[in-house]
Amino acid sequence: MNPITFEQVQQATARCLQAHPAVDAVLPRESRLLVELLGLMIYARSNAVDAASLSPATLDELRRWSAPAPLRAAA
Repeated sequence: MNPITFEQVQQATARCLQAHPAVDAVLPRESRLLVELLGLMIYARSNAVDAASLSPATLDELRRWSAPAPLRAAA
């Protein structure tokens, strides 16, 4: 599989947080996997990760929030 870039994760996280905003500085449950991946990438100073190293649930969330809006609504 192709590498997943930091920018892709950042954009997917932003879309998720736009749909499910933080309340009282608490991130929504829907963003957990994306925010966790983003944090790991920041900690490791990684610009990309191998998609094969990610859990199926994380890959599903990346696909969901990277997709155009009509596809996200169907998920």
